[in-house]
Amino acid sequence: LTPEETLRYFGRLRGMRGDGLRSRIKEVIHLVGLDDWLTVKIEKFSRGMKQRLAVAQALLHDPPILILDEPGLGLDPRGVVEFREIIAGIGKEKTVLFASHQLVEVAQICNQIAIIDHGKLLAYDSIAELEKKYQSLERAYLELTGGVL
Repeated sequence: LTPEETLRYFGRLRGMRGDGLRSRIKEVIHLVGLDDWLTVKIEKFSRGMKQRLAVAQALLHDPPILILDEPGLGLDPRGVVEFREIIAGIGKEKTVLFASHQLVEVAQICNQIAIIDHGKLLAYDSIAELEKKYQSLERAYLELTGGVL
């Protein structure tokens, strides 16, 4: 399948049709930077391109919140930077909640952070406040989770 075919399939599952669906597909494809790849078979995509398509699919029905799990996992450095820019751009329009163990990535994208360990919320604050209190996000994470410093 191509990104266009994939998104059309998932859009139809959500009850989207016609010009509205075509317009939204173009919009989300542009948002994730896959404009030139709309009709290329997904099997030729890199991991980063597949992750971009997954974000486009998640955004297709225009949810108020976008939830991502380890969005930068397995990406090369260029892919991480590009993906970070995409997520930051989406974050200007809607709430983005994502799980990550990459604290550098978190610090560069987020304005609020929740530290969760074994299902328990240990902290929820701005990055600036956590860094002020613990000197760094890494130190906050280690101290709050009982890790070794």
